[in-house]
Amino acid sequence: MVPYTTPAANIARNKVNIIRLKDEIKFLNVKKENPYNMLYRILLKAAQELGNTWYTILDSIKQEIQNYRNDTSDNSKDSDKTT
Repeated sequence: MVPYTTPAANIARNKVNIIRLKDEIKFLNVKKENPYNMLYRILLKAAQELGNTWYTILDSIKQEIQNYRNDTSDNSKDSDKTT
C-alpha cells in the first residue's frame, strides 16, 4: 500500500480533484442549457401558432419583466439606504 503523503499520491489526488471539478462544471452547464433550449422551443412554437400576435404578447412580457426588475432593484436600493 502506498502512503497518502508520497508525491505520486499527491499528484493523483490533485488530478482526481481537477477531473471531478471539470465534470461538475460540465454538468452544471448542461443543466443550465436545458431550460434555455426548452424555452427557445416553446417560444418558436408560440410564434408559429400565434403569428404576428405573438410579437405583441412578447413585447408585453418583456415590459413586465423589465418593470419587475426595476421594482426589485429599487426596493433593494431603498433597503440599503435604510440600513
